[in-house]
Amino acid sequence: MNNLSQKLISLRKLLAEYAVVWLVLTFGLAFSMAAFWMLNKQFNIQQNLEFTWVAQNRNRLLKQGMEHVLEPVRMTKDFVQSSGKITEDQFRQVAAPLLGRFPGIEMIGLMFPTEQKNSVQLNAAFIDQPIDVSQMLTYVEARGNTDYKSEYNIASLPAFKDAIQRAQKSRELTVSERIALHSEDNKFGVMVVLPFYTSTFNSITTKKDTKEFDGFVVAVLNLDELAHVAISYLEPRGVDLLIQDESANEEFRFLEFYASRLKPIAKIGKIHVQQQFASTETKITQVVQMADRQWSITAIPNARFRSSEAFAMGAWVVLGAGFLLTTLLCTYLLRMKQGMQERLSMSRELRDREALFWQMTESVDDVFWAITADKSRYLYISPAFESIWGISCEALYSDPQLFVNTIHLDDKSRWFDAMKEAHNQSIPMEVDYRIIGFDGKQRWIRDSIFPVVDDLGGIIRLVGVAEDITEKKQADDALRDSENTLRTLFNQSPDTIMTVDKEGDILLINRGAISEPSSTRGRGKNSADLLPSGDRNNYLESLARVFKDGEVRHLPYMSKDSSWWEIRIVPIIENDQVMAAMVISTDITEKRNLQAQAIRNARLASIGVLATGVAHDINNPNNAIQTGAALLSHVWKDAMPVLREYYKEQGDFSLAGLSFADRGETLNRLISEIGDNSRRINAIVSNLKHLGKNKPSDLNEEIHINVALKAASGVLGSNIDNYTNHWTMKLAKELPSVKGNLQQIEQVFINVMLNALQSLPSKDKSVVVESMADLTANVVLIRVTDQGIGISEEDILRITEPFFTTRLESGGTGLGLSISSTIVENHGGSILFNSTIGTGTKVTIELPNFNAASHL
Repeated sequence: MNNLSQKLISLRKLLAEYAVVWLVLTFGLAFSMAAFWMLNKQFNIQQNLEFTWVAQNRNRLLKQGMEHVLEPVRMTKDFVQSSGKITEDQFRQVAAPLLGRFPGIEMIGLMFPTEQKNSVQLNAAFIDQPIDVSQMLTYVEARGNTDYKSEYNIASLPAFKDAIQRAQKSRELTVSERIALHSEDNKFGVMVVLPFYTSTFNSITTKKDTKEFDGFVVAVLNLDELAHVAISYLEPRGVDLLIQDESANEEFRFLEFYASRLKPIAKIGKIHVQQQFASTETKITQVVQMADRQWSITAIPNARFRSSEAFAMGAWVVLGAGFLLTTLLCTYLLRMKQGMQERLSMSRELRDREALFWQMTESVDDVFWAITADKSRYLYISPAFESIWGISCEALYSDPQLFVNTIHLDDKSRWFDAMKEAHNQSIPMEVDYRIIGFDGKQRWIRDSIFPVVDDLGGIIRLVGVAEDITEKKQADDALRDSENTLRTLFNQSPDTIMTVDKEGDILLINRGAISEPSSTRGRGKNSADLLPSGDRNNYLESLARVFKDGEVRHLPYMSKDSSWWEIRIVPIIENDQVMAAMVISTDITEKRNLQAQAIRNARLASIGVLATGVAHDINNPNNAIQTGAALLSHVWKDAMPVLREYYKEQGDFSLAGLSFADRGETLNRLISEIGDNSRRINAIVSNLKHLGKNKPSDLNEEIHINVALKAASGVLGSNIDNYTNHWTMKLAKELPSVKGNLQQIEQVFINVMLNALQSLPSKDKSVVVESMADLTANVVLIRVTDQGIGISEEDILRITEPFFTTRLESGGTGLGLSISSTIVENHGGSILFNSTIGTGTKVTIELPNFNAASHL
């Protein structure tokens, strides 16, 4: 009982002694908890509001995507109904672009009644009975590897069959239940069915009477792709979506589950997904009318839902700050209380201080020493001296010279000078020196020397602390070697590396962009002065943004020698502030050249595809021209004897306004030229087709160069008259033939001659075309010399690059000489350019002769 009373009395005294502390602690904790509760509640309200907004955005986009993806089916139906009769190519021309524009569509197809499949004539009578389940797809346009191809039994799946029957019965758009898209993957979709009809006319009333059933437009939608395309326009926020078919039975309602891109994708069963959505209290549901079915879109937040991130920890921060403030205040009060107790014990601590000092000097690894002013006797040396020097303290007391004897011979004078300076100047000194210990090992010592003076200012003793810095010296040496290595790497880097301040002034630079000694190189200069004048403002603006937002910036520029460089401005951050920036300038000329070459190759590939399409379109009418020209030629030959006989009997007469006597034979030649030019068009078309293919053209023809040159000049006849009055052709006789493709060689001659004509400043200037043989080199030379304006040295290096032209304003494409150069190289030859500004240009084409080429 007495013990309990004593404990209660002690507790009461404790509460009374620290009453203020307890009051502050209680009030601070209560206030912090209340603020935490209010802020946390407000955050939850804000999070629910933001989820509602985010979910409605996703539901709206997904609904629009679902409704939008039905448009291609209606467009296909309208096209088929308006066409009346359609071929498979016509269908593909319509369906292929629709697949490209609508990623959610897996397949678009047409299905006609069985009796119409061969004729594809859309005029079957409407039947009100379900279609035959053996009905196949007639035309199909699908993506990649798909099960839906021509002759696919569209009614083989019950879901498909049911949708078709409902479409036939209602004559409207219908949507099937969920089905698997491919047998090898786990993706699902639905089929859309839309019947199309033709209107019949009453022969008596001449009005539209009834609609006759023609067939179905069917399309398969990929629900996974549809959801991802619709939601991809929005930033991921941690919202999951469930799409269900409310028109289906409970077990078939699940259509698709879209997991937010903020969390890893994992396979989840549909039952688990439906249970998860059903059990979530916070959700937004929207109903979409998909043709004859009702779909619902439900959105719920997942564990990674991003909402008000900046305020998510606000309540906890307030709670922590309240606890911290309360703790600090209580600690301050306790410290005041303890301070009073500490002052009471100060006198006792002062008595123990001297003992503590001696204990410290005896236990630390540094050597504490004291010596008389004349350095004749050591007054004190700490025990650490024995472990470092290997000499006992008693021996040093007996013979002070032992200490001096251990100092390295080269360092003794430095130690004596430091001791003398400390004694004479009465100032602290520090000296590093080496010693040779009793074990023979060398050690580095750092000695701090302090003079002790009396009241009159006289030196009464010297004291100091000797520290073994051997390991530190070794580390400094290693660091110095590493620094030298890094400095060498820094200065030998192929990139220009600078450290600059906020104004762009250079603090450090690695190499010879500035010709100054390495110790002062670049200091005081502005880094913008090293750039071309046109790029300096952009550089300084990028530098300012780096110092403002602390993000890396990139800036490409072209130097005076036409090389390309890329500047990376990297912030140097200390204590969350950008103190300086590192500017790294890298030569990216080769990289840009490779990128430009890749772009040019892509453009050439596109032109090849376009050329193939154009060639195909030209080929059809040209075939008709060839057929008509051949028939007309035979007709003219049969008619000529009759016309001549008529001319003898009746005299001259006109044909198409031309005199038969003057132009009769000319007409025969013109009719013959129609066939020749048609065959020429056919050859051009063939070359265009080769342009779109990877395999080379046939290069096995025997070509007579003079014939090709005359044909090329004949094609350019009107151009020659327009550009010059001095056109000369000097063609060597008995010129060896060349092996290759005649049409391509003529194309090269036309391009080179046309360029020569277009370079002439006036018609008084001349163009000379020459052919000759170099039997020694087994080559045939073709030389085109003009008196044009000439080509600069810079442009002549790029003259065969694709799309490079100096006549862009006058319609030049930059492809003529590029294609010509490629053709000549494919024939095993070469093309050389020699030009002088204001004088003219000489183009020399070398082609191996037939005998030389046959041995290649």
